[in-house]
Amino acid sequence: MAKINQKTSLAGDNRSNANKLVMRTVVATIFGVFLYLSIPLFSVWSIAVLPLVCGVFTWLAAKDDNLGAVSAALIAAIGSVILWPKIQASLPQLTFGFFLIIQIVLAVAPALTAKIAKVRVNPQIVALSLLVVIMLNFIITANASSAEISQASAYEPPAEAYGFDGIFFLKMFYLVDQGVDYYKAYDVAFEQDSRFDRPPSVIGGWRMPTTFWFWSFIADRGDFLVKYFIMFSLVLMLCAYLVAEKFTEPAFAVISACLIGTYMLFGVSSWWYTELEYWGMFLAIPAATLYLYDKRYFALPLAVLAGLMREWVALLLIAGLIDSIVKRRWLESGVWATACAFVGGAYVININHIMAYAKQTNLPLSLEGAGAGQGGFGFILYTLQFGASYFAGGLNLVYVFFFVGIIGAILTGARSKNFYWATAILLPLAAFMYYGSGKVPGDPAGWNDYYNINFMPYVLIAVPFAAKPLIDIGLGMLEKLDVAKKS
Repeated sequence: MAKINQKTSLAGDNRSNANKLVMRTVVATIFGVFLYLSIPLFSVWSIAVLPLVCGVFTWLAAKDDNLGAVSAALIAAIGSVILWPKIQASLPQLTFGFFLIIQIVLAVAPALTAKIAKVRVNPQIVALSLLVVIMLNFIITANASSAEISQASAYEPPAEAYGFDGIFFLKMFYLVDQGVDYYKAYDVAFEQDSRFDRPPSVIGGWRMPTTFWFWSFIADRGDFLVKYFIMFSLVLMLCAYLVAEKFTEPAFAVISACLIGTYMLFGVSSWWYTELEYWGMFLAIPAATLYLYDKRYFALPLAVLAGLMREWVALLLIAGLIDSIVKRRWLESGVWATACAFVGGAYVININHIMAYAKQTNLPLSLEGAGAGQGGFGFILYTLQFGASYFAGGLNLVYVFFFVGIIGAILTGARSKNFYWATAILLPLAAFMYYGSGKVPGDPAGWNDYYNINFMPYVLIAVPFAAKPLIDIGLGMLEKLDVAKKS
């Protein structure tokens, strides 16, 4: 009887291990497709880098050489079908059959090589190697795609020769860097903008001076700002990996870094790179990373400075306050509440300076905000088009990332009893349920769609958070099926 029970137990263990491997492979394939469709292609050679990176990822994620190869082949096949129109447009002489074969062969190579050579390495070291490859790919792509913008940014925009917010902010940088008073510079930049004659008559159309002062401190020319944008984006990619590694395995954490890098490419390759939300995020995400790694007092000054750049970014301070209160860290709650009050007070002072300047220059000014009551879920979905162009899967893929990221943040928050990241996502989403432009999916781009910078980086980082919960949910379903079969 004991031998029978032992055999039954071994059979059960084997079945349980097989179920785990199956679910890991399924989830690895799903997230591998996400990775495949998110790595930007900078040249013909990156067509080879793409399947190799995904092949190494699935080998790590599946934790089985054979299943890793199967997963990699599926990813290459699915990704090739979706990516083919873009490849065909740039390489018309290439046939789909040849492209598909090359992708599958390269994708399965890491797992098959590991099987033949019996390679066993530290997963974190391999994941970090993948991270380096993805970051190098970002540097090459960003430098190539930003060359024209960088060259144009080396010179101050002439009067009446610009009519776009991003170039307006660049004009502001040059004026402030020359020593012009910020409020006077705001007036001059609007006067010389081909779209306007004077600054907006509503207080919501004005900005804090913090970012322009920061730019003047770190750069002398606009093309230097482009280089800083690339450098800070690399910092965000590293932070994304570190944050994701708190909630998922190293292999899946690489996806977070890749998604952030691809998202930031849209900014650095266009005049949007001066958008203030980007620069607030350059400080906010490192602050949030320090917070998660229990370096909360080091996170505080970065979060404060980020909040002083843009009011929406300041919601991260409120996330820290909420987290401190929920976890009953009363002293910290007081510190974060003080920081919130400090930033709020700075905005009040800025409003007073704007009103004083308006009175001095006879500029009509109303305290009304812009976009109140024009938000909503439709507006949030509308904003998702911003930054989507470098993802091979396009806007449809970004929609998937949006929902998977939110679900992943909430599920991992429930499992770890740490809702800080979910709060950082949900606070700006709640704000944009009220504030917005009234636009909905399908409307022309450019009507405050850039507002997604205030939540999308947090969402993209959280996408692979959903991996482990999905594995566990799938495993539970398989176990229930086994029980049902036995009964």
